[in-house]
Amino acid sequence: MFGRKWRFMLAAIFLFFLAWILNARFPHEQQLVDYLFQAIGVPAWSNGTSGMHYAAFLQLGLMALAYGLMVNVTNRPGVMLLVLLLAVGLLPKQQELVRWYQRTLADGIYTLEYREERSRCTAKTSAEGVINGSCEVVLKNHGDKPVQFEISVYGPSGQKRAPVLSGYPVEVKSQENVRLELPVEQGGQGDVVYEEWSAPRISISSAGKRRDL
Repeated sequence: MFGRKWRFMLAAIFLFFLAWILNARFPHEQQLVDYLFQAIGVPAWSNGTSGMHYAAFLQLGLMALAYGLMVNVTNRPGVMLLVLLLAVGLLPKQQELVRWYQRTLADGIYTLEYREERSRCTAKTSAEGVINGSCEVVLKNHGDKPVQFEISVYGPSGQKRAPVLSGYPVEVKSQENVRLELPVEQGGQGDVVYEEWSAPRISISSAGKRRDL
């Protein structure tokens, strides 16, 4: 049906879009390529979630292979490099594709988007180590059904320490963008007097499924 050159070009386009899609963050906070590495037991970063990003080499490799195939077909390296650069600049953000999936195909907790840039926590600690505070967590339900789940919120150190709020029951109605006012649970000894942090890491779970956001 397709000649050899067309097959090469279609393969190049597929590899390019695969590398582009792997940059999306879903279903957890990390990029899909990081989640793929973790699923097969290979570290995505040299130091947990920092350092050298090993997973990025997969995306770079796919891009380089796509470029090589396109040059092999057209014999115009400069033009093909310009085409790839324009494609990266003109394509929508990967999260727009994620939101489309959440609106059309996803269900349950997978329809929820965490607006971390609009979320924050504050907490105070008494001499006895009892924390008083609250968190504002903004969620958007892109689905057409309400979602019931349990939410846990983590402190400035993320999941390296126990959550400041765990298993709090929440319901978000369909197509709702909601700002949740969540209490902070009691903490143990050794907590600081005052803490304030933005974009707190959260996890949501329902019916045996969990997302770390």
